[in-house]
Amino acid sequence: MSIRNFYDPWDMLRIFNDSFNKSVSPVPKDSPESAPWRANVDVSEDDKAIYIHAELPGVKKEDIKIDVHDGYLKISGEKTHQHKKEGVKYYRLERSYGKFERSFQLPENVKGDNVQAAFKDGILDVTIPKPEPKKPSSIQIQ
Repeated sequence: MSIRNFYDPWDMLRIFNDSFNKSVSPVPKDSPESAPWRANVDVSEDDKAIYIHAELPGVKKEDIKIDVHDGYLKISGEKTHQHKKEGVKYYRLERSYGKFERSFQLPENVKGDNVQAAFKDGILDVTIPKPEPKKPSSIQIQ
């Protein structure tokens, strides 16, 4: 047992959060099935396009799906669990598995027709081209 020399005001929130999660979760907290699986992303843009770079380690290319619908781009897929081997003693199972989904609202003027995607070394690169800005038109007065 350790002795704390300071007061952490967030302790009560952590205790409440842990207790709440244990009470509503049907799977024990230390179980591999309880680990959250969330694809981490970086989103950036320049004058030409919007870029989404998603980390998807251990996910196969064929298990990834990209949809554009109603102004949203959705990246979804599944990281499948590698089955345990018989006769092997496991001390820790910390990797996360399961389905994931991330959605991103697209600007109004962006169309999903020209979205490009590439997947290499566990990184999904999505490029969403921006349309050419509308040029003002001049009307000749007669």
